[in-house]
Amino acid sequence: MCTDGDFSMIETEMGSCIQFNAEGELKSVETEGSVFGLKLYLFAQQSDYASFTTISGFTVLMHERGEFPDMLGLGLQVSPGESVHIAMKQRRLSNLPPPHGQCKERTLKYFPKYTKLNCDAEC
Repeated sequence: MCTDGDFSMIETEMGSCIQFNAEGELKSVETEGSVFGLKLYLFAQQSDYASFTTISGFTVLMHERGEFPDMLGLGLQVSPGESVHIAMKQRRLSNLPPPHGQCKERTLKYFPKYTKLNCDAEC
């Protein structure tokens, strides 16, 4: 069961956004399917929208914990009155040290976790 503590605010290039599962104990499900995942009911309040947009609705983005939320580049637009089901599958990549390759994990200045999106956002 989710509580208010499972949601937190973050500032992005699109303004203030709400994150789920960004801090604390990691929430997960054991069974696949739309019946078993997170369900959100969102209510559009046009008066609360950022001044640079004329579009009603929401931008939804699923991203890895600790990764910069690239809302403009990767966000999914959801209009008011729509029902949307989003499926996801996790994929993990690791950079192997030499002699397997020349890649290495880097320490970033503004992000605690190294990912391609975090690296791009920092550069």
